[in-house]
Amino acid sequence: PYNANRLDQVPSDAEGRREMVAKRIRARGEYLRSQVDGVPLLGTVSANTRYVEAFRICEYGSRPNDDELRDLFPLA
Repeated sequence: PYNANRLDQVPSDAEGRREMVAKRIRARGEYLRSQVDGVPLLGTVSANTRYVEAFRICEYGSRPNDDELRDLFPLA
């Protein structure tokens, strides 16, 4: 909320703050699940998947090709 300039939207009580954080986490999870299906190359996500970690290739370094990515991130 501080970085987004929304401190005025933070509840004053501890329970309200916990609920606010829980809602944001659930919303973020839904967003990530909606994005995962569009990611090609490294595999698919099953209905039982609970957590996904995203990596981003730095635009300032070398750009790995598909084979190098599979070596870096092997999936069973």
